[in-house]
Amino acid sequence: MNSNTLSQVIYISHNCIEPARLDNEVREVLDVSRKRNASAGLTGALMFNERCFAQVLEGRCQDLEATFERIQCDLRHDRVVLLEFTAIERRHFENWTMGYVAEKTAARERFNQLTLDPWFDARRLKAGTLFDLLHAHLTTPLAA
Repeated sequence: MNSNTLSQVIYISHNCIEPARLDNEVREVLDVSRKRNASAGLTGALMFNERCFAQVLEGRCQDLEATFERIQCDLRHDRVVLLEFTAIERRHFENWTMGYVAEKTAARERFNQLTLDPWFDARRLKAGTLFDLLHAHLTTPLAA
């Protein structure tokens, strides 16, 4: 893939944030991501519950690679599973430097059903499932 190719990353990871710090840490993730993504020309969306993060990012291949390397080193999560890294023809989250699927949506409920199951295995999740949940049900970001 050419370094300037418009690309998309879809991944899921397991939360390592202490319950008492969840709200503040998720707000920080969103705030920092929006600033960095705007600078790097990236767009995307995030979904989170007490167990997992799921994210779609889009932008130039080289910018996605650098950002994904940084994401993998973030201590707020572990067991990062890259579900897809592929070239795309157009952006799907062009209006969002980092959209966020809020708690009370059908998408969030479906995400909870998938990830809160005791037998959940992130490696078996399909990238398209996460993409559809994030894209179809994107709502306003968390209030500051």
